[in-house]
Amino acid sequence: MESAGDTRNIPVFVKSGAVLPLAAVANSTADAKSRELQVRIFGDGGLPFALETPTGQLLITWDATSSTGSVKQMGNERYSVSSWARADRDTESSGSAHA
Repeated sequence: MESAGDTRNIPVFVKSGAVLPLAAVANSTADAKSRELQVRIFGDGGLPFALETPTGQLLITWDATSSTGSVKQMGNERYSVSSWARADRDTESSGSAHA
């Protein structure tokens, strides 16, 4: 099977309730652009995203009751969330992030 090299249309199966961070395409993970995240919320967002990095941990959660996202970081690498969006609405959430 062959497919065009377009990164905008990659099929991804996501479990309902998932919190999925997406980053821009960068030359390497050392590029700061790879740590600027857009977070998509599927379903109620009750399943947090956790990442172990070589220097620490990242935990991204969503509170459906208050429509608020939360980012907890331990270690040297710093991630930022530029937007939170409900995947089923494809519009940016009015919720806020707490780092």
